[in-house]
Amino acid sequence: LATQAAATGGRAPFTGPRRPKVVVLATFTVDAPRHGGELRARNLYGALARHMDVHLVSLVGRGLPQGRTELLPGLTQTVVARTQAHAAADDLIGIEARIPVTDILAGAHSLHTPAYRMAVERETADADLVLLAEPYLLQVLLDAGIELPFVYDAYNVEADLKDTAIPMTPHRAGLLRSVEATERAAVSESAAIIACSQLDAAAMASRYGRNLASFTVIPNGTSILADVPTPTERRANSERWRRRFRQSAATGQLPGFLAVFFGSWHPPNLDAANLIIDIAVERPEVVFLSCGNHVEAFRDRRLPPNVVFPGNVTERTKAKLLATANVALNPMRVGSGTNLKLIEYLTAGIPVLSTPFGARGTDVVDGEHLLLAPPERFARALGELLADPDGADRRAAAGRTLAEARYDWRVLGERLAEVVADLALVPTRQ
Repeated sequence: LATQAAATGGRAPFTGPRRPKVVVLATFTVDAPRHGGELRARNLYGALARHMDVHLVSLVGRGLPQGRTELLPGLTQTVVARTQAHAAADDLIGIEARIPVTDILAGAHSLHTPAYRMAVERETADADLVLLAEPYLLQVLLDAGIELPFVYDAYNVEADLKDTAIPMTPHRAGLLRSVEATERAAVSESAAIIACSQLDAAAMASRYGRNLASFTVIPNGTSILADVPTPTERRANSERWRRRFRQSAATGQLPGFLAVFFGSWHPPNLDAANLIIDIAVERPEVVFLSCGNHVEAFRDRRLPPNVVFPGNVTERTKAKLLATANVALNPMRVGSGTNLKLIEYLTAGIPVLSTPFGARGTDVVDGEHLLLAPPERFARALGELLADPDGADRRAAAGRTLAEARYDWRVLGERLAEVVADLALVPTRQ
């Protein structure tokens, strides 16, 4: 067993008459992860699949490809698309609420897509445990009478997150009541809860009256990059990029620096992008790239000339930008859970400027791994960071070391495997 333990990150692989099976219920797919929740699911549950069979059953938007696919050895995904009636029911409320509500209503409206419940029943027939990625599909388990223990993987404190996201409409109060009731049931009835930070765990324990001992903190993580550019290489990459930008944008003066931000269409990311637009006027020497599908929210916005919204970028392009930019920004002011982009920045070895709120739930230390600045000081702190490249390089190196030690998905997967092994109904260890 010693050799096996060394090969699996320090502990023996799970053994027994068969590998345990875990069924994950999700409102998204993970074959091509784009935003934080999808990235967490693909990597954390993919790491779990080293020890047990993991099968995602995903309820997705109407018209998306359906079927069953093996994504990795031990990690399989079944995709079921909403029916027309299901999509219409979601849209009716979403339009009036002025926000997509497909996740909030996934359980309540699942009766419109009977194929999803059938898929859940089929996959749980020989399963040992269910894992809820978000709380909203708990209703499917209850309606189907599935009595397996379940673990709630809480990506956020949903009641707090939706409170900041749902606009003031006649639907707001009802939607918030639904979110809180669903989250309360998931926290109260689960065999265990996974939280992204100690702050989230404490908030849910207090709000819903669950013993804090029922929570295990597994933060968002990252895939550790084998190589990152040296500070000299980074500065050379940045200069080449800025020279090409000057030519393509027909600007007269060579910009001094490149700053990057990555975010999906998610209210906290939209707010962060607004802060970037606000500070760009104070830092005209910096080109700000705000990458992701949140671009759609700013198509009609008049932008400073040094702010660019390129839209979605591929993982390859993202990696290149993280190896090119002088600084990565994490200007988060609202939200919940830990911030996945911050961990990705650290492992890329790039200097980082974040708000204190954006670093919540992580082990970073201001001045040691990155710089922290409140929103009102963000522009000034950015200038200070760029004026001290040696200090920025030292913090970037320390941040990468921290990410390697504490946020590797493989290490975090081991932690989840220990929680699941204690709850699965079959013997899992010798």
